[in-house]
Amino acid sequence: MSANLALSLLALAITGAATVGCASGDRAEPPAWFKQREKELRREGYPRLANIPDRVDANVDQAHWDQVRSELDADAAALRASPRSEAPPTADAQDQAATAFEEKARGDLEATRTQH
Repeated sequence: MSANLALSLLALAITGAATVGCASGDRAEPPAWFKQREKELRREGYPRLANIPDRVDANVDQAHWDQVRSELDADAAALRASPRSEAPPTADAQDQAATAFEEKARGDLEATRTQH
């Protein structure tokens, strides 16, 4: 079997499967946002190729991007220095802290009970 014939048969099989899938499936309702904007979307029509700008407004000034990079690096350093960026305690450390808290709370309750 030639490669062209094999590709043709494969394309025919895919097309047939897609057609059967589309014909046998229930038609899904469009989403609510589409129903609300359907008239507006129809008025917009298809985009026109003539509306694509011809020029590119990219900033190619290396000094500008060096300044942006230094600002981002400073912000990243400030983020890493923040106490909130520390890793959470391990499960063992959390268990030990919970046990210590519970023992202190029970001790405080017992001390309050003995005072009255």
